[in-house]
Amino acid sequence: MNPATRGRPEVTLVLIAYNERAHAPTCVRAVLDQDTEARFDVVFVDDGSTDGTAEAVTDAAAGDARFVLVRLPRNQGRGAARAAGVAAARGRAIGFVDADITLPPDWLARCLAALPGHAAVGGIAVPDGDATVVARISGARPREVAGSMPVTGNNVLFDAAALARTGFDPRDRLGEDFRLAHRLVREGHELRRVPGLVVRHEESKSYARALRWRFDNGIDAATHPREFRVVRLADLVWIGWCGAWIVGSAGAVVASRRSIALGPAATVAAGVMHAASRFHPRPIGPFVVACLADVPLTTAYLVGRTVGLPRLIRGRR
Repeated sequence: MNPATRGRPEVTLVLIAYNERAHAPTCVRAVLDQDTEARFDVVFVDDGSTDGTAEAVTDAAAGDARFVLVRLPRNQGRGAARAAGVAAARGRAIGFVDADITLPPDWLARCLAALPGHAAVGGIAVPDGDATVVARISGARPREVAGSMPVTGNNVLFDAAALARTGFDPRDRLGEDFRLAHRLVREGHELRRVPGLVVRHEESKSYARALRWRFDNGIDAATHPREFRVVRLADLVWIGWCGAWIVGSAGAVVASRRSIALGPAATVAAGVMHAASRFHPRPIGPFVVACLADVPLTTAYLVGRTVGLPRLIRGRR
């Protein structure tokens, strides 16, 4: 063995968090307790939290020598937090786990088994990221929703060499994982979703914070068609929603005031469709609550897409 690499972990698992005191300790314990023969260490990046997250995870690590805490002096966003984790990582493979994710004990073993020949592998988070608050409020049964890319940043294992060549953009406060996945695919790398691998997603954000988060995601997603040269279902929904409001408003002026109902109807339909894609319809009571809770959140996303339209025209930066 090369003396320079003696003691080097096979894997570094990077956990990122901003104000996740409620769930981050559970995440840390689930990561440290992985059932694997691989040598690994854990880098926890606290992205300027103000709620005592750093102290809580330090207690949860209980002096484990594999645990390293990196504290950013202020909140810089997800791209900067992930880049800081990469800079501190020593493993030949580098994993990322969001602090509101709880891994099953065999997550690392299964990801390591699937990684050869791929730039990145990972599982599916349940509930889906944009439905977690609704799941908590409604009690509806979440579906396993696969994203448009095979991997997502909330639970993913990268080949360190592939990650080093491409990397996260520290300027990305949102959507950094989606953009990295697209760059890897464009460069000819293979990504894989590990069959049957599911992680538990919990978060403590309030409904008001969820509304803001969906709005900000809408603004960020406004540039996706230009960035990736692809039209996704979310883009088509936004185009249809805008068209309904334009046609309904014009109809109210030139024909009947009742035409104005077209816009609100399209808004409700978009929210119900989104809820139906994230939750099972039985039992019916929780599903109805999920639909009612999801309509304002979906509206916030669609409004954000509209506010972000100038970014689509002029570019993201």
